[in-house]
Amino acid sequence: MHDMPGSDAEEQADRFAAELLMPAADIRAALSKPTLEGLLRLKARWRVSAAALLRRAYTLGLISDYAYRRLNTEMSAAGWRSSEPAAFPAEQPRALAHALHQARQRFDDHEIARHTLLLPEQLEPTFGDPAVHD
Repeated sequence: MHDMPGSDAEEQADRFAAELLMPAADIRAALSKPTLEGLLRLKARWRVSAAALLRRAYTLGLISDYAYRRLNTEMSAAGWRSSEPAAFPAEQPRALAHALHQARQRFDDHEIARHTLLLPEQLEPTFGDPAVHD
């Protein structure tokens, strides 16, 4: 987005990601009075961490500084800093798996690996298993 990184580049990236994953217009009402239980329900729906949801509520001005700190303290006390409950499975991008499938029509795994700067055994963990998406 920038020719040269600035001192606020990380903050801009965070704001961009938050709006991309949790658009203010769509999530504002759901975050008006967050609780730990409510954040877990929203986590399942929005597929982002409860911590990210809480931060979004704060940056949108939906909760006070006190409420933000209190809920963060509750999350820490519950052990959510190291492992949040209600984990969801990692997404499996279909486009990359499809690209690997197409490449295998013309090249062997060693050639594909050489062009992608990977080892042959890294292809499926990196691109996904094409057989899963057929």
